[in-house]
Amino acid sequence: MMQKVSIKDHLHLAHYADRAYLSAAVHDLKMSARLLVPRLKGRTVWMVNSTAHGGGVAEMMPRLVGMLRDVGVKTEWVVMGSKDPAFFELTKRIHNLIHDFGTPGFSELDRTRCRRGSA
Repeated sequence: MMQKVSIKDHLHLAHYADRAYLSAAVHDLKMSARLLVPRLKGRTVWMVNSTAHGGGVAEMMPRLVGMLRDVGVKTEWVVMGSKDPAFFELTKRIHNLIHDFGTPGFSELDRTRCRRGSA
């Protein structure tokens, strides 16, 4: 199951720029974006994760999507999920591997579940 997450309110880059200690970083971000964003014309950046609530990723996603949109990057956020607890276990393992924690690789059970759509 996949669901698009609607982001109603987010902090804009102007809110961050109002903080003296972030002002230079926001300026640099905007300058870099002017050079890079045109390369993404006609494309959408899709943020994909397994939950829209709770946890660090879900908490930072509205702000990250908002910042990307503020600099002109078409950005969407979708949540992929399943009622099968094995799905969350697998996505958590993948998340940990991205952070270099855990043993790489997928078991035959992982592969079987993915093939039949259970995880």
